[in-house]
Amino acid sequence: MLKARQICMPIILMTFAIFNQPNMVVNPGWLQIADTLLVLISTCASR
Repeated sequence: MLKARQICMPIILMTFAIFNQPNMVVNPGWLQIADTLLVLISTCASR
């Protein structure tokens, strides 16, 4: 069960990140890249 949680946690974080970081899907450009990198780093750090 702990291994399944470890695998699924980044997916769960990414789904909520879209609502917290609207620049990822709304505004193309440098803000989108910055928010995507922020979410990428946070999901990698959660493992």
